[in-house]
Amino acid sequence: MITNRIRSRAGVTLLELLVALVVGAIIMQIALSFFARQGRSFSSGVAAMGTMQNARFAINTMEKDVRTMGIGVLASQPSLVYAGPDVIAFNANYASNLSTDLNAVYVDPSAPAGQVEAATLTTRFTIPMTSTGYPDGNYNDGASNSPAETISFFFQPDPTTTRTDDFVLYRQVNGTTPAVVARNLLKSAGQQFLEYMAVEVPSDAATRMVTLGSGPYRHSAALHGGGQDAGAAAKVDSIRAVRVRFAVTSGTAGPADPVRTVDRTIRMPNAGISVRNVCGDAPQGVALGASLVSLPDGTKAVRLAWSASVDENSGEADVLRYVVWRRAGSLPLGDPFVSIPAGGGSYTYVDQAVEPGTAYQYAVAAQDCTPARSSQSFSASVPIPAPVP
Repeated sequence: MITNRIRSRAGVTLLELLVALVVGAIIMQIALSFFARQGRSFSSGVAAMGTMQNARFAINTMEKDVRTMGIGVLASQPSLVYAGPDVIAFNANYASNLSTDLNAVYVDPSAPAGQVEAATLTTRFTIPMTSTGYPDGNYNDGASNSPAETISFFFQPDPTTTRTDDFVLYRQVNGTTPAVVARNLLKSAGQQFLEYMAVEVPSDAATRMVTLGSGPYRHSAALHGGGQDAGAAAKVDSIRAVRVRFAVTSGTAGPADPVRTVDRTIRMPNAGISVRNVCGDAPQGVALGASLVSLPDGTKAVRLAWSASVDENSGEADVLRYVVWRRAGSLPLGDPFVSIPAGGGSYTYVDQAVEPGTAYQYAVAAQDCTPARSSQSFSASVPIPAPVP
């Protein structure tokens, strides 16, 4: 009897091993490719989210601050100081370190003293990205400095990156060290960062908003609302909104760098609102001098000279103009015949409308925003020589 014994075989053949290795490699390659794509997708999502958050933070910070422009400013203090293509500077009582300051937008007891009140002539600074110094005078509320500080936002090229077209957005209070708001910002194609819109009242009296462009526009008058705050100097006072445009990247070079564009118009709700004039006592008077002078053509004139009232740049700091009177001989003074806007350290006026053979006496008084006047300061009588026959 013959019995067939089935022998058990351990292991695999070489062919089976090769097939298993090939299948395993294919599965591993598919798995690695899947995870690599997932990693790239995750990194791309993180970069896109970071770019979006950077853009949102930059524009929201600007909008939050710009909308406070004009809060807590004094009557003689401008709301908008400078409006340029890459910088905007404005006044606002944005922060205070005094819990009793009810007009401040925010109260922070730890806020530095140099960032909670207006800059003065002593702490004058240069507006970023310009050669313009500010302020041109002191803004005092009685014996106290104005609580409205100057806030500047400006775009400056970033020297810390390998790119040559990216910018940093800074925020600066008065002349203190600027703080970084956002990096990796680009100019929108063919556009400036900032563009301004103003109120226009044409002949049909239908007020409308018009685009002014990117400026620059500067409040060049030392005192807002004074005699010098007119014409081109007052152009900046008509601005009611700023259009902000820029692009944001993640800071990684290459075609996969996500770019988000920002285009938002920020309105200035407090611009153009008149500040109630509240002045103190009548201003201090000045000393007036008058002298006879000869003009280039040989005719005679009277030159008046006086220094600024102590209440113009110090004291109550509320002097807006100087009013001048004149009388011939013993006639009464009558009404003022000329008004000189305040804003300088010393003043001169040459009266050419004098008659030979007549003696003239002059008086001058400082006038504040009430409008109250100081006592009149009189000059000595100045005789105009009669023509020689």
